[in-house]
Amino acid sequence: MKALLFLVFGALAFWGGWTYYPSLKEAAEKAKAEHAAQLARIAGKERSKLLMEGKIDPVTGRGRAAEMFASLGKKPEDGGVQAGGPMPPPPLPGTGAGPGAAGSGVATAPAVPAAKDEMEGRYPMPQFKGIEEITKEWTSVPSRAFPRKVKTKVPVMFDVAAGKVELPAGSDARAVAMTQGMLILMKEGDDTARTMVPLANTDLKETLTSLYEKFKEYKRNTVIKQREHARTVKANANGATEDQMKLAGPKPKQDGGGVVGLMLDSVRASKFTELKESAITSWGEVNFEMIDGKPYWTGTVQCMVENAIFGPQPTEVMALIRNDKVEKWIYSGSREDVQ
Repeated sequence: MKALLFLVFGALAFWGGWTYYPSLKEAAEKAKAEHAAQLARIAGKERSKLLMEGKIDPVTGRGRAAEMFASLGKKPEDGGVQAGGPMPPPPLPGTGAGPGAAGSGVATAPAVPAAKDEMEGRYPMPQFKGIEEITKEWTSVPSRAFPRKVKTKVPVMFDVAAGKVELPAGSDARAVAMTQGMLILMKEGDDTARTMVPLANTDLKETLTSLYEKFKEYKRNTVIKQREHARTVKANANGATEDQMKLAGPKPKQDGGGVVGLMLDSVRASKFTELKESAITSWGEVNFEMIDGKPYWTGTVQCMVENAIFGPQPTEVMALIRNDKVEKWIYSGSREDVQ
């Protein structure tokens, strides 16, 4: 009984202490409030720091990365920059520094290639083999290169009917062939005087290399002229008057494959060494042009023309047509006559 009474009085005393000494409750609330204020101060300092560093938006209060991913319909955890993390800085004006700059490590969209010039596609620059490939490292000079005048670099001994005759260094000789890596020389003015010497004993290598470089430059310049001519024709867009075009006669007809009958008949009837029907690879358009002050209908063909040294080369030739007749064939780039 005493024990029961002791418990009852103890409980009443505890309740009375909590009720009548509110400082205990207030102390707990105060501690909780101070903890919250401390967290707020820490958050405020961190926010100010992030604002200064540009890591969060001052209007929305959201992290830059969070906004970026939100605009893409993604969450930061889907991959990429973490929410609140720094975004790459924009490029400095005029410096090119920043995302996508060399060494920045930031990927950028591939540059859009410039539109290709129509005439560059129609007249591409030729691709040339190296002279070493053509000559198989100078062990087999093409037969088209012979006969060719050369100069000797060392004294050369020729076999003649009367015995032997020496040709001093710096003399003219004629290279007529190459076999097994050796050059066959003929003495100038004497077809019977011949000998075999290494290629290095003459200036043939230097001569052919120089000719090849000039040939390549000539072909490149020809392509440039072809492009310029085609651009001029396109710009004019056959804008000649009816009276001008009448002076050239009726416009030649082309079949479904672009073949102009007048031009084909002309090729077949002509005895060109540089233009054969079998060498034609494609047909171009027929246009009206004033050439040397005269009105013509012009038609072009792409063909392979044999070069005396370096073999077949892709070339464009042009027919000048007036009054249903091909008057002339010229190379569209150089304007030289087709032979």
